[in-house]
Amino acid sequence: MSTDTSEKGLEALITEYLVNQNQYILGTPQDFDKAYCLDKVQLLAFLEATQADTLTKIPYQAKLLQRISDQIRDKGIVELLRKGIKYQQHRLNLYYS
Repeated sequence: MSTDTSEKGLEALITEYLVNQNQYILGTPQDFDKAYCLDKVQLLAFLEATQADTLTKIPYQAKLLQRISDQIRDKGIVELLRKGIKYQQHRLNLYYS
């Protein structure tokens, strides 16, 4: 059996490995919001699954997404993953290990 060594073939192998071996959730281009530079669907699904009580107390989803986007731009994604984000009086974690 030969292996597809093209860029597309390598991408398919990496994607297959991440999805099937590492519980990676494959997003779709339609879910990516260019205004916020993030995958709204995956982010909100994560927040709802892990911090639903806090998320229900935050009334304006668009403002939360803008805050997260701004903080990624200003502090970098690694900082937000490490420390989470404070929005109004609420704290949201963006990573669990």
